[in-house]
Amino acid sequence: MKKRFLIPVIMIFLLTVFMIYKVYFMERNYNVIIFTLDTTRADYIDTGQGAKAKTPVLKNIAKNSIVCKNAYTVIPITMPSHTSIFTGRLPYETGVFNNGENYEKQLPTLAEIFKKKGYETGAVISLGVLLKEHKLNKGFDYYSDDFSSAFPSYFLNAETITKRGLSLLKKFKTKKFFLWLHYSDPHEPYAPPYLKRMIHIWLNQKLIAIFNLYNVTPMTVKLDLNKGKNTIFLTRLKYLRGFLAYPLKIKDLKILAKEDTIKLNFYNTKIYNDKKLLLLNNKSYIEIFSPKKQTVTISFNMGPNLIESFKTKLYRKEVEYMDYKIGEIIGFLKKNKLYKKTVLIFVGDHGEGLGEYRGNFGHIHFLRPQYIKVPLFLKLPSKKSMIVNNLVSTIDIAPTLLKYMRFKTKHLNFSGINIFKINSKRTIFSYTYRPESFFNGVSIIHNNFQFIKYKGAKSFEEFLDLNKSKGYVLSDNIINNVRYLNIIKKMKKTAILKLRKSKRRSQTGNFSEETKKILKSLGYL
Repeated sequence: MKKRFLIPVIMIFLLTVFMIYKVYFMERNYNVIIFTLDTTRADYIDTGQGAKAKTPVLKNIAKNSIVCKNAYTVIPITMPSHTSIFTGRLPYETGVFNNGENYEKQLPTLAEIFKKKGYETGAVISLGVLLKEHKLNKGFDYYSDDFSSAFPSYFLNAETITKRGLSLLKKFKTKKFFLWLHYSDPHEPYAPPYLKRMIHIWLNQKLIAIFNLYNVTPMTVKLDLNKGKNTIFLTRLKYLRGFLAYPLKIKDLKILAKEDTIKLNFYNTKIYNDKKLLLLNNKSYIEIFSPKKQTVTISFNMGPNLIESFKTKLYRKEVEYMDYKIGEIIGFLKKNKLYKKTVLIFVGDHGEGLGEYRGNFGHIHFLRPQYIKVPLFLKLPSKKSMIVNNLVSTIDIAPTLLKYMRFKTKHLNFSGINIFKINSKRTIFSYTYRPESFFNGVSIIHNNFQFIKYKGAKSFEEFLDLNKSKGYVLSDNIINNVRYLNIIKKMKKTAILKLRKSKRRSQTGNFSEETKKILKSLGYL
C-alpha cells in the first residue's frame, strides 16, 4: 500500500524538479536575429517617446522590448564596432581599430557560440568593410557579402538585404537559427532608392548614360568623340522639392585616352582644387576637343552639393525606408509563426553627425553624443517590456543575450555587462583611432557628464553636462567652467590612463589597394 502511494508522490516530485529546471536553468532554444543599423542615431528611431523619423515597425516592436535609452557604441567606425558587438570586447581587446583591418584574435564570436550549440548561422551584410576577408565571418555557415549586383559600389540597400535575409529565413525556418542582418541605408550618401536613374548624361545632344545619384563609387562612361569640338552636359530629374536649386558635385574627373591630346573647357562651372572638384548647375557644360574621331572613357565621382537641412531630410528618409524594409522580415516571422519564438535585437553600430558640430557630416572622427549614442532594444520572449535608463554599451549585448539563453558564460570574461545587472553608477568608454580618424580619442560618460580627450596633430579636450544639453553643438563644451573643475580633473586623469591602455598594439593601419578602393567608394578615404 505504501509503495503504491509513494510512486505517484515520487513522480510528482520528479516532475516538479524537472519543471523548475526547465523554467529556471535549462538552456532556451529561441531563434535569434540581430539587426545592426549602420549609421543610425538614437534620436531618429521611435521606441515609444517619439523621434525625428517615423519608424512605425521598430516602434511597434519596441513596445514589447527591453529599451535602452542611454546606449552608446564603443567606437564610431563600422568594422571595429561590429567586432566589439559580436565579441563583447573593446577594440583594443579585439585588435580591430579601423575599417579595412582583420579580426585575428581567437576570442569567440556570438556566431561561433551559437553554432556550437547546434544553431544554423547566417549573415547578410551591406557594406564592403564587412567582407568575409576581414574575418568577422567566423562561425557563420552562410555569409552573404556578394556585391557583384552593385558593382562598382560596395553598398547594398535595404531591399537587397531584406531579400537575402528572407532567403536565409526560408532555409532556416524549420531549424534553430542565429541570423545577423546588417542595414546601412542611413550611411552617406543620403539617398533613398527612389532617387534612381535621375542623372542623364548627354554627348553632342545624344543621351549616352543614366546614373543613380547615390552611387559614390567611380562612374565610368564611354564617349564616342567626333574630331574637333564635342559637348557634354547633364540633366537632373527632380526628386524632392528644391533639389534643382543645388549644384552637382563632380570629383576626380579623369579621361582615359591613349593619347594625351584631349583638351577640356568648363563653362558655367565652379572649379576647385585644380579641377579635382567641380560644381555644376543647370547651365553648366563641358567642351572636349579631340584631334580625331575616337572612343575614350571618362571616370568620376558624383553627388549633390546639398545644404545641411536638405541632407538631414534625406537622412531621415533613409531611416524611414530602412524601417519599412525591416517590416518585411517581421511580417515573414509572424506569417510563419516564428515571431514569438525569436529573440530580436536592434542596435546602431554608431551614430552620425548631421552638421551640428563643426559642420561635420559623417562619423569616425568625433565622440560627441550624435556620433556614439545609438538605438538599442531587445525583444526577449517571455520577458516583460521595460525601460533601462542606466548607461549601456554595445559590448553589453553579447553577455546579456547569452545569459538570457542560459548558456554558460563564466569562462568568456566579457568586458561588457549583463544589461539587467547594470547600476546607476556605471562609467562607459568609447574610442576612436588613427589613421582613419583624425585623432586617437577617448570618451568617458559618468553621471551624465561626458569628458572627451582627442590626441593628434591638434589635441584638445571637451566636457559636456548631458543633464543640461544634448552635447551636439560646439557651445555645449564647458571645459573651462570652474564649477566643474574637480569632476573634470578626475575624468581627465582617467582619460589619460585609458588612452595609454587602449593604444593600438596590432595592425598597422596600412591598407591594400583593394581595401583602399572599398574605403574610398564608401567615403572613408
